[in-house]
Amino acid sequence: MDFYAMLHGFALIIVMYRRRRKAIAEIWPKYCFFLACMLTFQYFICIGIPPAACKEYPWRFPYPHTDSKVVKWFYIPDFLTQPNPSFLIYDFMLLLCASLQRQVFDEENMAAVRIMAGDNVEICRDLDAATFSVHNPVPDFIHCRYKHLHESDATITLQQQQWPEYV
Repeated sequence: MDFYAMLHGFALIIVMYRRRRKAIAEIWPKYCFFLACMLTFQYFICIGIPPAACKEYPWRFPYPHTDSKVVKWFYIPDFLTQPNPSFLIYDFMLLLCASLQRQVFDEENMAAVRIMAGDNVEICRDLDAATFSVHNPVPDFIHCRYKHLHESDATITLQQQQWPEYV
């Protein structure tokens, strides 16, 4: 299963190499197709050939004691150590999230969504860091320290630090 995780990682590196949101949106359907093909392929591998066919897998024929770690790493079917089908749930969740992101990319190009939600244009590409806050109409919520969440976090932290004194 690690082999397919490595393939997923390489595919994500290729997608994220584009860097611009518009370019990622153009290649994202191909990434979703790649995920769907990988999930289908892994499902067929997990099913395997029926044992009633009386055929051995080619990786077991010359050496009947092939290392099961290699079989597990490549997630190939085997009669001795069968692939764990619960790993496919994680790949399905990845495909579901990627498909939802594809829907977001598709809706960003619709005029009705752009009117209601605003355009999702990168405004910081041509700006320097000193003048970025001037052109950004959204208030800075990351560096604002005096909010209720920060106050409750500070209260909980102080109570946890004072707990050993009371014991």
